[in-house]
Formats: sequence, structure tokens, C-alpha cells
Amino acid sequence: MTGNQGMNSNNAHYGLYMANYGSDRENSTAYDVNLQGSGTMPSGYFKSQSSNEDLKWEQSSQWNFGTDFSLFGGDLYGSYDVFFKETKDMLVQPAFLGAIGFGGQTWINGPTLKNWGMELNLGYRHTTAYGLSYDITGNIDFYRSKVTYLPENSKNSYEHNDYHNLAQDEKAYGSLIGYVVEGLYQSREDVLAHGQAGARVGGLKYADLNGDGKINEADRTWIYNPVPNFSYGININLAYKNIDFTMFWQGVAGVDVINNQKYQTDFWSITDAGSNKGERLIDAWTPANSGSTIPALTTSNGADEGRMSSYFVENGSYAKMRTLQLGYKFPAQLAKKLLLSSARVYLSGDNLLLIKSSSLTCSDPENTAWAYPHTASVTFGVQVGF
Repeated sequence: MTGNQGMNSNNAHYGLYMANYGSDRENSTAYDVNLQGSGTMPSGYFKSQSSNEDLKWEQSSQWNFGTDFSLFGGDLYGSYDVFFKETKDMLVQPAFLGAIGFGGQTWINGPTLKNWGMELNLGYRHTTAYGLSYDITGNIDFYRSKVTYLPENSKNSYEHNDYHNLAQDEKAYGSLIGYVVEGLYQSREDVLAHGQAGARVGGLKYADLNGDGKINEADRTWIYNPVPNFSYGININLAYKNIDFTMFWQGVAGVDVINNQKYQTDFWSITDAGSNKGERLIDAWTPANSGSTIPALTTSNGADEGRMSSYFVENGSYAKMRTLQLGYKFPAQLAKKLLLSSARVYLSGDNLLLIKSSSLTCSDPENTAWAYPHTASVTFGVQVGF
């Protein structure tokens, strides 16, 4: 049983006050420590956190089972691990009404989360009669996550509506609800037949999931799961005489990603209307290009098409060649003539190849939100020993 080492200091259950001596009313406070005052900024203190005397440490219970094995004289080897973990009374800072003002932020005990998973590592190594040695290893792992309890006072910290919340549907922590996009409006008659406020021809068409003839928050459902089906890796090491070769692949299968780049590449008016946009806009819907899946261009966002929807959720599965390296070790006699105990040269490349889902519209599934990209690189190096 473990406590919560992630709590922001041991002051989480206290009411806190902070000094803020700004030079104007915008950067300082006009209240004293009792939240009263005449507006003359007598103290320069404000309440930054409300107390919660009922706050408890979150607790985690976990058990693991694992085994290592080796067969056929050590040529076949591997390991297998399974874990189960339950965390209760997770610490969260719920959203609060702006009218509360200073001191609205506080810590409370929130959800109960269950995680379980498995990892399998398997390798085979051998040296052939003609001198080729190889060591090939692979691993696969998965985990599953679900929220089993969500108290009412922490519900607003997580995506929900009247029909869905994480605990009610036992969804993974971090899952999101949103609108389901079923295509684009193709005609004015199509727009008028649906109860979507601000809808436009060529715009996103949201599904009326509860069949009440209008589109509102009640039509949101689960559209994003951050937990992949599984992850995997393959590592190949070859050696023949003085030559060595290494290749490492890593991948993720069945994972949802939120492609935030679409706000810039597929829409003109949602964000930064005056900035440069992606070339996908060239293929936006028009009456002459009605087969396009990219919404028609518009200078206003009257239909709120930037709301969380399945249009931005894509398949982020991928396989990447993380490392490719070829090396040569100088013969011992040659190294000795160079006054070295050993010498090796190598040529190495990182992130040289990506295999991704054909439905993913951005270039890198690990960079869907304008983060610093994982660039390809090639390195030449020399290793020497004295």
C-alpha cells in the first residue's frame, strides 16, 4: 500500500494566503486577510487556496506476477510480467465558479482508478557455424484502465454530460466525450432537415444521437480513448567478424490521437484567421468538389465547428525505425599500431522510417499538437580505447 507522493507539498488541506504587492489594482489585492477592506489595498494578501479538513492521502494497492525463463541452453530467453493496481481517493483540483473569486481553488479526493496490464519479452540468440551471431528480441505490452468510482464533487473535473461520465461507463482515465461527425452538409435542404444551430452547406454535420431533432450537449458520446490496444518493439543485433549491425523498431497499435493541427490545416476561421494555413484547405468542399471531406471555407465560425468532435480524433497507430546502425571494429593488430587498445567506426541513423495509419492527416502521430518534431538524423562516429 502506498500513499500519494504526487501531492503538491503537505499544504494541500490548508487554506493558503499569498502576498502580492503589485503596483496597481490589476496586479495586487484590495482585501485584508479576512477578505474585507475599503479598497485601499491595506495588506497585499489574497486567498490562493481554500482548506479541506476532510482531505485524505490517496492510496494505491498493487500486486505483480512475473517470471524470467531461458531454454535450449540459453538461446531462447524472455520474461513475462502481469500487474494489477487500484488507486483510491485520487487527488484532484476541481473547477470552480468564477464568482467564488480568490480561494476557489482547493484539493479534494476524487476518482477510484483500476489499471492492469501485461508485458512479454522474447529473444533468440545464436552463433552459426560460419561465424554469424545474431540476437533478436521482441516485446509486446498492453494495459487497461477504467474509472470505477467518481464522486459528485469531482465530476466537473472530467468530461461528462447527463448520459455519460467516466465511472458510469467505466472508461479509461483521460477518455473524452464529443460530437460524432457523420459527414458534411451537401445542400440547403440537408441543413434545414437537422436541428443544428448555425449549420451551413459544406459544414460539419453532427449526429443527432438521441433523436430529439436538435443538436446539443446531450448528443455527445465517447469518441476518444487514450489507451492503445498494445505497444511493441523489435530489436535486431547482427555481428560477423568485425562488422556489427543494429536495428530497432518501436510501435503502437490501436490508439486514438487528437489532431489539433486540423484547426489550422482544415479551417480558416476557427483560429488565427489572418495567419498562414495548411495546403489541405485547397481541397475544401465546394459545390464542384462535393466529394471532399474538408469543410467549406468560411470567414465566420457560426456553427462552432472547433468543438470537440470525432473530426479531430484519428488513428494514431504507427511503427518507427528508431535506430539503424552499422559499425566496423578495427582488427586488434591495426588498433595496436595506432597506439590504441580498440577502435570502432560507425554510421547511425535515428527516426529514419515511419509507417503510420493511412487515415492520419498529419505527418507524425507523436506530433499532433505542434510539438517539437521527432526529426530524422544521421551520425558518423569513432569510438577509441587507450
